[in-house]
Amino acid sequence: MFVDFRSFTAGARSRSPQDVVDRLDGAFAVLVEILDRHGGIVNKFLGDGFLALFGAPFEPPTPPTARSPPPAKC
Repeated sequence: MFVDFRSFTAGARSRSPQDVVDRLDGAFAVLVEILDRHGGIVNKFLGDGFLALFGAPFEPPTPPTARSPPPAKC
């Protein structure tokens, strides 16, 4: 799914850079929370939008002990 804010550039021209960033951060926080609840992940953020994936296979994180090499034998 691709998400893009309609007329974002026009609205951004009349706001301060900090206001633009704050508005994007707030909107993305809400949208990412919704994605999480429905099993989606953000593949990449693209300016005022993002690409979300659903049902994509991914490997769960490996516990640190499973990644560690065995201790050296003396």
